[in-house]
Amino acid sequence: LMDNGAAVLPSLQEAQQQQAPFALVLLDVEISQLDGFQIARQIKALPELAATKIVMLPSFAEVGQGTQCR
Repeated sequence: LMDNGAAVLPSLQEAQQQQAPFALVLLDVEISQLDGFQIARQIKALPELAATKIVMLPSFAEVGQGTQCR
């Protein structure tokens, strides 16, 4: 459980390096420091994490965010 967006990517990378990757990541669209969309793009841009499944959870949805979550 991370309380800010900046901690997510390093945690995923560390787990991957320790041969214990996360099978699923739940991201809040409105997480602090980085938004969930930025984090999802970063995860998908890294070959070693690109297969990670991501579920976006909009805690306070704005028009159009549902489409972005896909």
